[in-house]
Amino acid sequence: MISIKYLNLWTEQKIAPDLVSYLEKKVPVPIRLARPELSRRIITRPDFLKQLAACRLINHQQSEPLNPYKIELEQEKKFLQENRLPPFVYEANWLANFYQSLVSPGLPRPAIVLTNRRIATFGDDGRYHLRYALYGYVTIISLSGIEQAPARSQKYYQLKLLDPLLAKKLSNDQLTKKEFYQTVANLFWQALFYYFTGNPFCENKNCLLYNFHWYRELKNILQKNKLCPNHQRLAKKFFAGK
Repeated sequence: MISIKYLNLWTEQKIAPDLVSYLEKKVPVPIRLARPELSRRIITRPDFLKQLAACRLINHQQSEPLNPYKIELEQEKKFLQENRLPPFVYEANWLANFYQSLVSPGLPRPAIVLTNRRIATFGDDGRYHLRYALYGYVTIISLSGIEQAPARSQKYYQLKLLDPLLAKKLSNDQLTKKEFYQTVANLFWQALFYYFTGNPFCENKNCLLYNFHWYRELKNILQKNKLCPNHQRLAKKFFAGK
């Protein structure tokens, strides 16, 4: 049976220490936090900056990475140096390939990269859609995507057109710090199940592995905060003695 001794966690930039502490308590395998942050390596290499900038999406029909200009490389470097959220969206599969090139191939799977970047994948409707995670050899979890990818209520969008700040203040479609951390931990569980079974998701809307697309679905998962009976049985099998 497949087994892992620990989970490799990479961060692109500095993250809150209490988030790491929270994950260590909630994730069923030990977490090994890699140092230094990936940004420290990227900013020293123009070729890395070029690969990163090439992952930007500039339209909904884009099918290939960009050939970025020098100024775009300088932008990426500045975002990393200042620990800022770039205003761009990045193609998740291209970005995953880039991250994988940075992560030592000698590390056992699974490996997770936490990033603030917004990521997107191409949907069946012929458009790119924001995602909160992409699962694979290197799993990407987008911290900004957790907030921005799930769809909100129609009332929220109507109010946002009139007053974005008021919409955010009055909307129930917001996460508390605890809920946000809990969501990140749930995505770690999804990454682990992807590693063990090839499928990170569950069709049960009350299971924390459910692939939520709406904020109301995410809120429901957070309220239940447990695996479904089937995945509970699998968890006991995979993580026995953990």
